[in-house]
Amino acid sequence: MSSSYHHLSPEERATIMIQHGQGATLSSIARLLGRHRSTISRELSRQSGRSYSAVQAAQRYRRARRRCGRPSKLQAGTRLSDRVVSMLEHRQWSPEQIAEKLKREHPDDPSM
Repeated sequence: MSSSYHHLSPEERATIMIQHGQGATLSSIARLLGRHRSTISRELSRQSGRSYSAVQAAQRYRRARRRCGRPSKLQAGTRLSDRVVSMLEHRQWSPEQIAEKLKREHPDDPSM
């Protein structure tokens, strides 16, 4: 088992579904996949009350991944976007220079 975290692959989820359906223990599934037993336990508990489905688990994972992360402030056609494009194209400033300039010009405006 590695020390860094890797998301479960579709193949691993399918293996979990098959092995769990056959009555395999969490430890044996974990050994088979080279994962920690708690990883398998958490994956199975996310669909508690139902039989585990690799397809539903993958769909749930993709929905969660779309929701995570910070929303972008730089939307096309906004005042901020127009200002940034102007500074990039006409003044040839770096993104770092633009960020500092906007912070100084608009200290109380988080949208800028």
